Amino acid sequence: GIPLLGTNLPAWARAQGRAMQALLNPRAYERYLAKHSATRQEMALNNVPMSMAEQVEAAMPGGALFKVTAKVPFGLAKPVEFTAKRAAIAFNAFGDVARVELWEALKPVAQRTGRPGALMELGDFISKMTGVSGRRKLGLSATQQEMERSLFFATRYYRASAGLMADVVQGGLRGELARNALAKMTAAGLIYYYGICLALGQKPELNPASGRFLNFKFPGTETQVGPGSIWRAMARLL
Repeated sequence: GIPLLGTNLPAWARAQGRAMQALLNPRAYERYLAKHSATRQEMALNNVPMSMAEQVEAAMPGGALFKVTAKVPFGLAKPVEFTAKRAAIAFNAFGDVARVELWEALKPVAQRTGRPGALMELGDFISKMTGVSGRRKLGLSATQQEMERSLFFATRYYRASAGLMADVVQGGLRGELARNALAKMTAAGLIYYYGICLALGQKPELNPASGRFLNFKFPGTETQVGPGSIWRAMARLL
């Protein structure tokens, strides 16, 4: 949600609201999807996948978590499964709503370019922006996918983020959207980071060459904390 927060605050707020709603009442999320069914079909034709976020695959029925909880004693399996499933639904709801809102907001922009394939470029951008670059599009076999999952966490998310960075140097609508998104996200992130440092009474580390770039000390300790490596790399790129 970080790129969306930095580039389209209203869409981020709507996605967060729908995610919380889905956590409490999944049927409300289902009604939202039904209301936007035409948009979802159009998105599917332009390579924008909807659910499932790989970060929560294990928490859905049939996932690894359910295989483990089947052995939990004292009748605790059902409450654990219920909580995990609701959390997974909310996580997926955020991503799905974010993609729908982005598509509906940016589709007119793509159409105004008059470029052949502009909607496909838009779909590619939205997929990367929301961390769901698909393996099928890359032609990865089932064996390669399983190997990736066994070695790395959230591979689609990191591949999508890296792809968004690579698009910065591309031409056309894809490059324009990527440059605009990363510039806004980085600016918002730096302002937020600077505010945290001021609130904590610490000096901001804004030197991209430093190993502590965008880090701050956790209050009361010497422990350095900061954004994930992929976001730090984006900030250094820009």
